[in-house]
Amino acid sequence: MKIFLQFISLAILAPHFLFAQAPGDEHWDYRFGFPGTSYYQYVIAVDPRNGDVYAAGEQFTMAGTARTTTNIAKWTRSTGYWSALGTGITNSSNGNFADAMAVDPRNGDLYVGGTFTTAGGVSVKNIAKWNGTSWSAVGNSNGIDVKAITINPVNGDVYVGGSFSTVGSVSAANIAKWNGTAWSALGSGINSNVVTLAYDQSTNTLYAGGLFSTAGGKPIQGLAKWNGSDWDSVGFSFYKGSNAGRVYAVCVNGGSVYVTGDFTKIGSSTINYVAAWNSTSWSQIGTIDLSSTGGAKAIASIGSEVFIGGNFNFSGVTPLAFLARWDGAQWLPVGGGITGYASTRVEEMAVYGDELLIAAPQMSATATIAAKNYAIYNTTTQQWSSLGGNGTQGIDNYIREMALGPDGNVYIVGGFKAAGYSASPGIAKWDGTAWSAVARGMVFGSSAPEPRSIAIAPNGDIYVGGKLSQGINNDSSKSALSYYILKYSGGSWQGLGSGLDDDDVNSIVISGSDVYVGGNFRVSGNSKIRYIAKWNGSAWDSVGIGTPVNGAVNSLAVAPNGDLYAGGNFSATGGNTSIQYLARWNGITWDSAGGVPNGTVRKIAFKGSDLYIAGDFSQISGNTIRGMAKWNGTAWDTISSGLSGIDEFAFQGDTLFAAGTITLSDASTTKLAYWDGTTWTALGSGLKNENQTGSQSDGGVNGIVAVGSDIYFCGVFNLAGNKPSYNFARWNSGETISSVRKASNEIPSSFSISQNYPNPFNPVTNFGLRISPQTKGMVSLKVFDVLGREVATLVNENLLPGTYEVSWNAGNHPSGVYFYRLQSGEFVETKRMMLLK
Repeated sequence: MKIFLQFISLAILAPHFLFAQAPGDEHWDYRFGFPGTSYYQYVIAVDPRNGDVYAAGEQFTMAGTARTTTNIAKWTRSTGYWSALGTGITNSSNGNFADAMAVDPRNGDLYVGGTFTTAGGVSVKNIAKWNGTSWSAVGNSNGIDVKAITINPVNGDVYVGGSFSTVGSVSAANIAKWNGTAWSALGSGINSNVVTLAYDQSTNTLYAGGLFSTAGGKPIQGLAKWNGSDWDSVGFSFYKGSNAGRVYAVCVNGGSVYVTGDFTKIGSSTINYVAAWNSTSWSQIGTIDLSSTGGAKAIASIGSEVFIGGNFNFSGVTPLAFLARWDGAQWLPVGGGITGYASTRVEEMAVYGDELLIAAPQMSATATIAAKNYAIYNTTTQQWSSLGGNGTQGIDNYIREMALGPDGNVYIVGGFKAAGYSASPGIAKWDGTAWSAVARGMVFGSSAPEPRSIAIAPNGDIYVGGKLSQGINNDSSKSALSYYILKYSGGSWQGLGSGLDDDDVNSIVISGSDVYVGGNFRVSGNSKIRYIAKWNGSAWDSVGIGTPVNGAVNSLAVAPNGDLYAGGNFSATGGNTSIQYLARWNGITWDSAGGVPNGTVRKIAFKGSDLYIAGDFSQISGNTIRGMAKWNGTAWDTISSGLSGIDEFAFQGDTLFAAGTITLSDASTTKLAYWDGTTWTALGSGLKNENQTGSQSDGGVNGIVAVGSDIYFCGVFNLAGNKPSYNFARWNSGETISSVRKASNEIPSSFSISQNYPNPFNPVTNFGLRISPQTKGMVSLKVFDVLGREVATLVNENLLPGTYEVSWNAGNHPSGVYFYRLQSGEFVETKRMMLLK
């Protein structure tokens, strides 16, 4: 089996999955987006009127189950779905796009600053405004480098800080004000970078922090305040030793000012990294050593508590992982902290009521739920929630293999930390509706696990191989050390003897009470047992005498009569160089299994008594058979022509699903198709990886499993049928998978459709459908232009009574008036909407 491992930073998309689709894409499930945004977003803003959240930062194209969120996206609290902001923000190069955002609390206008030249197709210079429908420039900004934005909530004045000397034709040193019609300077400004701003409405005071030594010509270091006419210090200057101190973040709450940064002294007082100003004096907030990280990056206050975030990660009696809260007496974890990958950190925070919202690039989960880059902590309930919605059941990193359990559930293993809404390090279970962890997952020493293989016994015992050393039970206890292979049985993890000496465990199969393991490893304590080993329930043993094969085993299978078959990349079996790539163990000796492929075998499996193999071969014992073959016990045969390099396959009845290079009847090729015995048919546009620029490449498939009429795929990808699908996907040939979202459990008394929102829109809008019990038959929702021509069918299916939502992306349609019609039998309702580009 070819293993696909490259890390796919999660990508995330526009209100729903109404994207360009190939024939067959309607059979792909839409539920496997991920709660949060793709790649490494780190800027956050919250609308104080309704709690809606805006996300931006680096280049990205997807959020939740939404696509075409070009470098900026919105999460709507009332629906739980992500959406695009028009056509987003762009520039001519890759990298960071947004560095600062703020929402005008009077009307919800969003101001964004960063490095971009267009917003919604409008030419701008690093700062723009989104009014809920369209983008516009913010005066002539002259391409200023914006690092911070805040807004006066009374009159809407917008303050920007950063690194610049002029705004348009106005001289303004690193800080300026936009009053809705013109830019102006704030006195003589600040002499160096401004990176954080906060406005105190109660005193009409603007606070500016950064790394500077003068403000308004006065010697003020690190933090300054503007009263509308003059600059002043906030008590005293900030120092790092004898040099100027740096303030990274400032917030105001209840008359107090809170700051964090890289400083060790304020005035003449020793105060390190986190401080509070009570309008008279500065004080240290607790004791927390942030010297190794140069201070925290973000600060917020709710009630009497103070929160800081950054790239710190302290172990010990009170572990603080990237996030901490001060309760007035001590620093404590926030909801168990967050987890993620190598560069996980909290960059920004926002407050909405009693909620703390965090922007944490590379975060994959909190202590309790999956969350990508963004999460919400409720300080009242002390619970985490993600920025997701229905359809965010994706996996946050690659899946190496999956298996079907006797309970009908699908189990996956891989290098992930979260599955759907579940924090599930290394292993998770899919029951057809939701993910759950297997106990509390696994670890590899003090690191995250990277399992490679899984097998499940008829009694439900689970065997997992790969980079792992212990399982974590539900009571947080750990199993005995057993490197590279573990067993989960009876609700607890167990080791298999002393384990193995390497993590290359590629395949596990079960035959009666024996467990066979194949890969590229040695058994711990017995280096003579290599590549293939047997666990008899109490001890490891060799399969035959000495080393059976001389190279890596990729796949194992057990025949109905109990014979063991091994496929891989080996050139000799039992010392016999005429038995290569495929071998059979009959309980006494190894032999050639009826033929010799001329290339690597990646996957073997039985269907009834027939053996199927797949890989990179073009011949078997001199006969031309490419990519995949069948052995009926007497002779080898081809599956069809047009195959090469098949990596994975599985049967659903007599229908064969395969991943590799497959030539179709029209001579085109595809990477994913099914064979009905006569014809290969592509699975729509298949599985793809879309990077942050929107470019696509073929996804990697590591596993295929059939469950009834469903076919599941796992591997390394983020699109399935052009719908967001993170590393796990579902296909159902006989089902057109609906894009309609269930909005609530309410059963309406009448059949109706709401006015679309937003309206006017560009290019995405949403509809609310109310289907009453009196409705009979098919429900259709269609869109027409002013000439009465049908331009889109959004719904055409049977819907049970309930309240639904559906979205339309009109990106390929011109501006103008459109009509949408909801119909079911004699019930018809039509409304008008406006697309403005």
